Amino acid sequence: MNGVDFSKIATTYRNPQQILLNLLKIGNTDDVLDLGWGVGNLTRKIKEITDGKVVGIDPSEGMIKEAIEKSRGLDIAFEVKSVEELNYRDCFNVIFCNSSLQWFRDIQKAVNNCYAALRKGGRIGIQAPAKRVYSPNFIEAVEKVKEDPRTRGIFAYFKEPWFFS
Repeated sequence: MNGVDFSKIATTYRNPQQILLNLLKIGNTDDVLDLGWGVGNLTRKIKEITDGKVVGIDPSEGMIKEAIEKSRGLDIAFEVKSVEELNYRDCFNVIFCNSSLQWFRDIQKAVNNCYAALRKGGRIGIQAPAKRVYSPNFIEAVEKVKEDPRTRGIFAYFKEPWFFS
């Protein structure tokens, strides 16, 4: 794997998806939007946590088709669309974005659409490969959130949990 030796972190490795789920503290009635969910593995896990509405979006018809097959009998809504096409307003308590932000084409529109989709007091969790060469959209989004007057105070003491190499 690109010459990286993961042996050094083997004893302390933690699953980033599970960490993200834990950080979001999804409640049993929370409505959750999963962005770029692929075949829905984590979305099904989210549905085990909440009785609320769960919606998964992905721009790939093939991914959605596979997710539908794997999620039969579960109350999960599936939509073929990108985050830039979101048109939800005040619909979700939680937005879950695992390893997909780096694929967003228009980061400003994506962030605005997510903000509009969240209810007051809602939260978004983003897990992305935080390397400038791989996920410049993530870095750009964090910088914009840190500068925005609506969120600047929240991020004043934010300690980034990633490193750059």
